[in-house]
This record gives sequence, C-alpha cells and structure tokens, in this order.
Amino acid sequence: MKMYVISDNVDTHTGMRLAGVEGEVLHGEAELSSCLERVSGMKDVGILLLSEGFLLKYPDTVNTFKQNHSMPLVVEIP
Repeated sequence: MKMYVISDNVDTHTGMRLAGVEGEVLHGEAELSSCLERVSGMKDVGILLLSEGFLLKYPDTVNTFKQNHSMPLVVEIP
C-alpha cells in the first residue's frame, strides 16, 4: 500500500515528495472534492495524508468523504 498527500502548501508537499510520497497541492474545495474522488479510485493508495488546513476550511467535504469511503484511511497532517 502507498501513501498519497494532499496539501494546501508547497512546503508540505515538497517534504513528502523527498520522503517518496506522491501527492498534489490544492487550493479550493472543488479541487479537493475532485481529488478525493480520484484518490479513492486508486486501489494501491492505503493512506491519504491531508493537510490540517483542509479540515479547518472544508470539514463537511472531508467528513463526507470519510463516511462514504473505508479506503484510503485519512490521516491529518498538523
């Protein structure tokens, strides 16, 4: 199983890329929703690392995703 990072800043994304974790930097709720659905279709991704900023800005989007998908496991990056 792989990890995938969705970040709201370039520094977190760069750090994770240096550790070998693929991912992307997003800035809006529509981008986040689209990316979450795309990642849920990736069968090799077991852990989704999500920046804390997304949970603070878009809690409904993130919580809906968590409730409707058992995989990948969503882990918040503080």
